[in-house]
Amino acid sequence: MYAFYGPAVRQAVMASINTKKSAAPARLTSRADSVSCCSERAIQRAQTATQTRHVIAHELQKVEAALDTQSYRTGDWQRCLKTLDSLHPRDVPALKGALTRISNKRHSINGYPQAPAWVGFCLEYFALLSATLAVTTDGLLVRLAGVVLLALSLQPALKISTGVLLGVRYAYVYLWYFEPRFKMQFGSYLCLPRWRKLMLQTAGSLGTPIALLVGWRTTMDAPMVSSLLLAAAIIVTLMQIAAFTAVWVGFRKVGPFVLSNLTTPARLAQELQTKPVTQETE
Repeated sequence: MYAFYGPAVRQAVMASINTKKSAAPARLTSRADSVSCCSERAIQRAQTATQTRHVIAHELQKVEAALDTQSYRTGDWQRCLKTLDSLHPRDVPALKGALTRISNKRHSINGYPQAPAWVGFCLEYFALLSATLAVTTDGLLVRLAGVVLLALSLQPALKISTGVLLGVRYAYVYLWYFEPRFKMQFGSYLCLPRWRKLMLQTAGSLGTPIALLVGWRTTMDAPMVSSLLLAAAIIVTLMQIAAFTAVWVGFRKVGPFVLSNLTTPARLAQELQTKPVTQETE
């Protein structure tokens, strides 16, 4: 087909064709080498992940053995959790059961009174329903009692409800000094995407200010009481902002108490600063 072109043109065309033919095997070889390298890297990553899981499982066994023999030392659990930072998030669910079991054992050494989680749920929702009915009555004292009950019940009810919707499961309810609290199944919390953890901690920070603002609105017929409730809502909000800020800038304790154990906004700040995967206080 190139007969009508000059000899120089025919030679150039044929040379180009020969070059392309010789380059094709080279490209195929290059692609094969690239696929081989990717496969080798994938195999290496899988082997590294397997080794890491074995190391972490061994560390978890050591902590559990220490708890069972009552030789556990404060800080062992947190050091063990830090090793999870080297694990890919998709590998964490395989350890969910062990993490929950050991977390519950570690928490139980505090000796707080416990009850099944469903008992706590029933009590919280009953208190929330009672408070809601009380704040809608005509009697001022009953409304005021309802506001107090609402301030005590709305925040935990809001947090546990959000937690259940986001995929958190709860092991039991316990009495922390005078306050009922819910112990999460730590493995279920740890497997959540980070945005869900942040949503949970945010939801747990809103209940008390909202309850006091509800009290402010429902006691407008008693200006002094209403003003006091508004002031209380502002003070509580400022305290929560202060707790969040304190943890954010590096403070961790108030006296003997860990800030993240005292209030959810402090835990929210801690969660924002924590790289995946873990955070649980002693």
